[in-house]
Amino acid sequence: MAKKLTRRQVFKLSLAGIAIPPLSYIFSVSIGGYVPFAGLRHLTSKEARIVEALGETIVTGSALGVSIQDAELVKGVDELMSISPAHTVSRMRLGFWTVEHILPGFSFNFSKFTKLMPEQRLAILNKFEKSKE
Repeated sequence: MAKKLTRRQVFKLSLAGIAIPPLSYIFSVSIGGYVPFAGLRHLTSKEARIVEALGETIVTGSALGVSIQDAELVKGVDELMSISPAHTVSRMRLGFWTVEHILPGFSFNFSKFTKLMPEQRLAILNKFEKSKE
């Protein structure tokens, strides 16, 4: 005869079932997946990829006639961080993290901002802009 589950066991299993998906999502988006970016003093590779993704989304290559990589946007932000006070740098880092992990969730894209297609990124930024009105 099969052993019955107690109420406490059912409660613990239910709680685990509720907690595991968000925790696995947090783990998956927080660990790795960023190609190393060489030659930076203050930005991490993750932050560099976020800046690059934002630049590609906000300023399209056709508007300038050059790509974001050719314009060296990431190196410019890295230099800006080198001359900024510590509290400004920490706010910039928080902003990068917010763009990468929080903004996509508002449009029900449960992925990193840098992993989204350019059209999805633009839709997220447009939705954010409209939310300020």
